[in-house]
Amino acid sequence: MPDVNCLGCGTPIYLDEKTYDNYSGGVVCPECKTPQNVLIENGSLRGNTAQSGMYDQIQDILAWEIPPDILLDLGEAARDVTVASYKSCAVMCGRALQAALLDQNIPNKELDTMIDEAKNKGVLTEELYQQAKAARFFRNTGAHPMNPVLRNVTMFQAVLGLEVVKQIL
Repeated sequence: MPDVNCLGCGTPIYLDEKTYDNYSGGVVCPECKTPQNVLIENGSLRGNTAQSGMYDQIQDILAWEIPPDILLDLGEAARDVTVASYKSCAVMCGRALQAALLDQNIPNKELDTMIDEAKNKGVLTEELYQQAKAARFFRNTGAHPMNPVLRNVTMFQAVLGLEVVKQIL
């Protein structure tokens, strides 16, 4: 079996036994969460490269104890910024925020109500509460084109939403 080590921290990455024969695709380091692509052919490691872009803007939180599904949503939001998909970024930030609140046992309701409940239960401080409200606003701007004035999400708003959700996580 070939050795697959994380390009970020050097930790061994253990794969499913079948994967060691022939595999081409992504793996994530269990220690530092660095995503990378590996190519294994006929039981030999032919390539191991770091994925660029997707996690660049959230590298500072990859080592935190964030559930993988939430981290993947935030990674997708970060990737959306790199390809100028600002509405998508805002929506994925809202999704990550909602998932984080669900992870804290806040009942699934409208995001605005969940944020209020999280503050009332002490899950969010006043500062984080205000940030969560801002992230929700950006999410709504990206997801709901009801108001023509709010139909566009700028790069600044997308990056700000991403930073806000990082702070909350």
